[in-house]
Amino acid sequence: MNYPLKSKPKNENRGKVIAIITITLILFLGLFLMPNYLRVVATGVSLPIWSVTDQVVNPFFKIKNFLSFKGTLIKENLKLQDETVTLKLRQMDYDVLSKENQEIKTVLGRKNSIHRVAGILSKPPRSPFDTFVIDAGSSEGVFIGNKVYISENIIIGTITNVTPHTSLVQLFSTGGLKQDAVVSRTGTMLTITGRGGANFEIEVPKDTDILWGDSFLYPGLNSSILGNVYYIDTNSQSSFKTIYIRIPGNVFDSKVVYIE
Repeated sequence: MNYPLKSKPKNENRGKVIAIITITLILFLGLFLMPNYLRVVATGVSLPIWSVTDQVVNPFFKIKNFLSFKGTLIKENLKLQDETVTLKLRQMDYDVLSKENQEIKTVLGRKNSIHRVAGILSKPPRSPFDTFVIDAGSSEGVFIGNKVYISENIIIGTITNVTPHTSLVQLFSTGGLKQDAVVSRTGTMLTITGRGGANFEIEVPKDTDILWGDSFLYPGLNSSILGNVYYIDTNSQSSFKTIYIRIPGNVFDSKVVYIE
């Protein structure tokens, strides 16, 4: 009996090996003989991949850079707002202190002034917040309910307690204390709320006509100043805005007050 020889698989494997060697030799020779051609082919293959990468990856980098730039702008804007508020407050303080200095000289020289001058014995933190103890009492003609000023036209509070030679002044800015006030520019009557530290606030509809620098006046014929607007907080998601008001000058640096 004759059996056929199985040599075909060996021939197939040998053919594959020869093909791989041939391709390798062609590429090797091409690398030295035709380098520019291979470079063109490689570039042609890589270009679509680079293009897809640019289209997919670059937008993410652009979004990241935009968000980073936007965040920087917001920080710079907030910083500029803070600096603007600080400069306005310094200008207010300077104007008030300059006027106060002149008024002290004038008031001290009067014999028939409607204001009685009293020295401040204690103030925060030695006395309760937003209160003064002054060196004038019932013996000097001071009574509960008398109005108290830090200058001729700036009112800060009222007398709430009296002894023979001392009195307690409570500032209108005491936290939670409500006070009627008139916007000087428009004549609108509003109720402001004390926040402590010589500050007030009020929340009003966004279309209410109130601007930075507007003065709020104590109701009455004399229309003494209660405070000036130093910041307006407008929340885009709310139909209201918060107005922040401050007594002009540095109340807690005052050495004397005037009692009506």
